[in-house]
Amino acid sequence: MLLDYNLPDIDGLEVLSELSQIKNFDGPVIFLTGQGSETVAVQAMKAGAVDYLVKSDISQEVLSRTVQYAIEKKSTDDKLKAYVEELERANQTIIEQQKSMIEEERLKVI
Repeated sequence: MLLDYNLPDIDGLEVLSELSQIKNFDGPVIFLTGQGSETVAVQAMKAGAVDYLVKSDISQEVLSRTVQYAIEKKSTDDKLKAYVEELERANQTIIEQQKSMIEEERLKVI
C-alpha cells in the first residue's frame, strides 16, 4: 500500500494506526509525504510503515526498488513469524513431555 501523509480528512499516521487495528490487514505500507520530516518518518516507521519516501525524491527506479523491498520484507517477516510459531509449539510439546516424565518418575518413587 502506498499511503500519503497528507489526506483530506485524516493524516496518514492516523490511517496507519487504524490499519494496525484491522486483524486481516497485514500488507506492507510505504509512507509518502510531500516534505521530508524526520519526526514524521520515525512516527510512520514505528506505526508499521515498511519504508518512507519523499514525493519530490521519487523516481521510477526508487519506487520500484522500494516496492520490491517492501514485498521481500513482508515475505521474510511472514516466514519468521511461522518459524517462531513452530518453535513455540515444539517448545510447548517438550515442556509437556518433561512434565509427563517427571510425573512418571514421581509415581515410581511413591
